[in-house]
Amino acid sequence: MAVPSHNNGDSGPVATPRPSVKWLVSTGVPMHMTPTESVLQNKRVLPAPISLRQVYGSIISGSLVGDVTISHRITLKDVVYIPDLRESFLSVGSLMNQIPNVGVVFDSAGCTFTDFATGETLAIAHPDERGLCLLDMVDFQSHYSEALPMTMSNVLAPCYDG
Repeated sequence: MAVPSHNNGDSGPVATPRPSVKWLVSTGVPMHMTPTESVLQNKRVLPAPISLRQVYGSIISGSLVGDVTISHRITLKDVVYIPDLRESFLSVGSLMNQIPNVGVVFDSAGCTFTDFATGETLAIAHPDERGLCLLDMVDFQSHYSEALPMTMSNVLAPCYDG
């Protein structure tokens, strides 16, 4: 996948930076979600908005969906844009439904996404200060290549301490 570029007029093409988004890896959310519209590609308007009740009772909704390229190997499909979310969520359930041979293993170091057919490690998410697994788009974009579609869920998965 080529990085978008523009010509600055003097020194040739310059890479246009992609927004950096950190994704919480979740086993409980039903879909991939993000509050960052600028990461969406192939944007589509949903026929009806998706509404979610948050832990504290407020309801948030989104009516736009798109794809998000995490790395050259990982493209999340059907990511819902919900502007009032605080964080982006990667749904483990959606991912595993979309790609049956991909497994996610949680341990004290975080979680590892593996292609069980090839044994290849596709991505590693590290625990944040809350103990939740966090996947960083910037880390992925600099280390992996070749597109592999994935989807997201909205329940947080703790990274286990031991």
